[in-house]
Amino acid sequence: MRVLVPLAMLIVYLAPTTVTAQTVPTQEITPEMARTEKKQIVARNLPLTAQEAQRFWPVYEAYQRQLQECNARMARLLEDYTHHYDSLSNEHAQRLVDEFVAVNEERAQLQRAYLPKFEQVVPAVKVVRYYQIEHKLYALVEYEVAMIIPMMK
Repeated sequence: MRVLVPLAMLIVYLAPTTVTAQTVPTQEITPEMARTEKKQIVARNLPLTAQEAQRFWPVYEAYQRQLQECNARMARLLEDYTHHYDSLSNEHAQRLVDEFVAVNEERAQLQRAYLPKFEQVVPAVKVVRYYQIEHKLYALVEYEVAMIIPMMK
């Protein structure tokens, strides 16, 4: 089953884009929006003062660059899985699941490592809100990936 193109597009959702507008209204977010408009969604849903924004966005950009590395690893993993789906050996399947767990652990470690960095630039309430926004966007894309990737035979 060839799902590499849609899968690659799903993983790219974290690519940062440039925006400076920051408004408060929350909106309904689709998986497509989560992929293509991530920074704008964060900006619209995370009310920041001008001073907070000046400190927050550089930390956000650094975090997103490292998050991209996790996403690239996951994309390679999913590509490997879909490419070998019909002929996976037990050994290959074991390597895939080990890598899957390792990428998820790396993502969690990255979240933990950046927590104090975000806490230094914005109040804890806004850090929580930001992490909630990140989680919701990630969940949307993960759901879409789950719907595309076939279950192991």
